[in-house]
Amino acid sequence: MLGRPLRPAGRAGSRRAARHEPQRHGTGGAPRRSTPLFLTDGHRHAPHDTAISIVKALGIAAVVISHTAILTPLETFTYYFNTAVFFFVAGYFFDDGQTAAPGRFIGRKLRRLYLPYVILGTLFVLPHNRFLKWHLIAYDFSAREAIRPYNTPELLRTLGRVFLFLHHE
Repeated sequence: MLGRPLRPAGRAGSRRAARHEPQRHGTGGAPRRSTPLFLTDGHRHAPHDTAISIVKALGIAAVVISHTAILTPLETFTYYFNTAVFFFVAGYFFDDGQTAAPGRFIGRKLRRLYLPYVILGTLFVLPHNRFLKWHLIAYDFSAREAIRPYNTPELLRTLGRVFLFLHHE
């Protein structure tokens, strides 16, 4: 059974089942594709690529190292490529058909990326002074200085910077 596309659940004669049936040519009955698409949960998926999984794992490890190391050569080295790895992987899997309706594409990206970023950024900026009081934050290692409390204008300015992707807490 391995290597053959699976048949989706549903009636045998339905249009949906017919769409997902492999095309059979000749008398051998073998699918025409050289790398078959497997059906799981009714969706088509390409076979798993171990090399891409390794690249993603190395990228994740590089991000973790660059965010936990404190001014070491390893941190500096990982900053050179950790973001580029994710741009490469995202571009490798980008489906050009997604941009057929640009308004829908942009709306989906805003809902999935921008909205959670703004919500979480706001949730970290608003309790900033309370975090300082509770000693949950005290020192900014990247700037090598103590973190100070926000006054009202600084708080509003920081929230505006969160909305414009100019600040991270």
